[in-house]
Amino acid sequence: MAAYKQDIKVKYGDFTFPVPTPYVSRTYEQEYVGGELWATKVNVSINGQIAILPKREKVGGNNYSALAEKRDKIAKEFAGGLGKNFKDFSVIGHGTEFKLKSCSIDSLQFESGNYVGLVGYSISLHGYLEEETSGKGFYETNYGVTSPVDSWAYSESGGIGSLTHTISASGYNSDKSGSSYDAFLKAKSFVESRKGLDKKPNGASNKMTNFFVSNVHPDSSLILNTLAEQADRLGGTYSITEGYSFATNKSSVAAGLEAGLPNPQTKNILTTYSIGLPEEHGSDFIQLTISGNVNGSKDPSVSWEDVRNDFKALDFYDLANKAYINHTNRTEVNLTLNRNPVSFNVSPSEEAKRMTFSIVYDNNPLYTRAVFKNGGAYFSYTLNFSHDTIADVVTVQCSGSIITRGSLKKSNRQAKILLDELLDKDMKKLQEEAQKAYHRMFPDRTQYKLTNFPEGVSVGQNEFTGEITLSASFSDRDHFEKADYVKRSSFQISVNPPNQEYRTAASCLNNGDHIVYDLNLKTKRETVGINCDGASSSSDEDNFDLAVKGIEDLNEKLKISFLTGRVKRLDSQSNVANLIPNDITFNRGLSHEKDVITLRMDKQTTK
Repeated sequence: MAAYKQDIKVKYGDFTFPVPTPYVSRTYEQEYVGGELWATKVNVSINGQIAILPKREKVGGNNYSALAEKRDKIAKEFAGGLGKNFKDFSVIGHGTEFKLKSCSIDSLQFESGNYVGLVGYSISLHGYLEEETSGKGFYETNYGVTSPVDSWAYSESGGIGSLTHTISASGYNSDKSGSSYDAFLKAKSFVESRKGLDKKPNGASNKMTNFFVSNVHPDSSLILNTLAEQADRLGGTYSITEGYSFATNKSSVAAGLEAGLPNPQTKNILTTYSIGLPEEHGSDFIQLTISGNVNGSKDPSVSWEDVRNDFKALDFYDLANKAYINHTNRTEVNLTLNRNPVSFNVSPSEEAKRMTFSIVYDNNPLYTRAVFKNGGAYFSYTLNFSHDTIADVVTVQCSGSIITRGSLKKSNRQAKILLDELLDKDMKKLQEEAQKAYHRMFPDRTQYKLTNFPEGVSVGQNEFTGEITLSASFSDRDHFEKADYVKRSSFQISVNPPNQEYRTAASCLNNGDHIVYDLNLKTKRETVGINCDGASSSSDEDNFDLAVKGIEDLNEKLKISFLTGRVKRLDSQSNVANLIPNDITFNRGLSHEKDVITLRMDKQTTK
């Protein structure tokens, strides 16, 4: 036996290769998954011979049987069942020590021949080097996983970059330490540990190379558009394909015009849009339409509410206005878009986390130049003048509609806000606007002012169109010019003048004849009736008291103007003031002594 001493021992599991010791060679392959070094594969080739050793074995002349027996012994260790795999391989001797754990058998071949003396054989197996940090090999770290794939593919079209993330693996069933492992669950566990974009607790990084995202707009995120799953439970395979998109913010226009373009992408949504800006010859203004789609991330952590909030936060006006400025720079049209849109239409799909929108802006100067406006609502009105030449009273009627832009709910709300502003303080803003137009229309009546309070106010609302109509009139009739507590006032004067009196007397000589005597009075009492009425501008009691005082002052001023004779006397007085229903009347009957007015009625005859 000493003549066949084995200085180098080659072992696989508990099996030691017999003399002669086989020749062992190895090669290395690097395996990458997702752009990262996944493992170092070691391919081992074992080439040896089966020999009859005369000093150890007594063959008895039957060399074939002896060689076949040794062949079967090797075949039993390396051929057949799954239990032959995942054993340790080692080569030790002559100062050399090589070990490879958890190896798998790739092939086993025996040379054909007459089985006399020697029979050649070759075995191929492979294993994975241990990691320097963990001290574990590939199969110990990812036990039960084969054919791992983690790849990224990039494409770009129309300023939108697309990334496809493919993760797949196969698993196998095995027995280790008495535990049963399921192939499908192992493959699924590996795939799910690498899906998504966040760094995993086990240290695996799912970030793609910077080459793929070099064109991404600053601070933008990848939006998960599609998620496909393939599972083969019987075959033990599992794969996921993720589709991501992002805005590259590339444009065909010059960099100077593109600078400052708002980013339509957030961490939860990706907005794609197109802009239409038709120019019509003869049109007074331009309309710009921005329409597109909002795609929310399919990530389960992103809710529909997150998608809606990000959509609401987008400033579509800035997007449209920037494109409009670029256009007007080329056509040399110096106009600006109105911030409030003409229309805003949105079609949401909660299940798909998707929205379709269409928004129209214009540069119509009507809203910009409107005298009365608020939050997208403006009052479009006309002023009509009517002149009563008999009473010499001019009436100014202001009538129009409150028009709004935007959604119907917003239109009704903004129209009501502007209406309240116009009605505030008894429509003072409209009165001032009517007063300016009145003086321009009648420059010779600048000494007159319109009434402080409107007459014939009419308000109508259509909630289905978001439009409110408003009409009111002001006139230059006599009124309290500065008082803001008397809403309505009027007066009547009745005068019974001191006419000379004539008396008749029947003739005592001729029946039917009468004589008219002139009493020739020097003075006589004239009666004056002054009737005043009015209403308070509010139901406040203090304001009502001031209105009552104002009506009384008016009656007193009329008395001073019309009662100018001698021996003045108050004959009667009636004063009624009702807070509800806001009626004020103050009537007085007066008389005074004045010189008699002689009226001559001479009979005229015709020939």
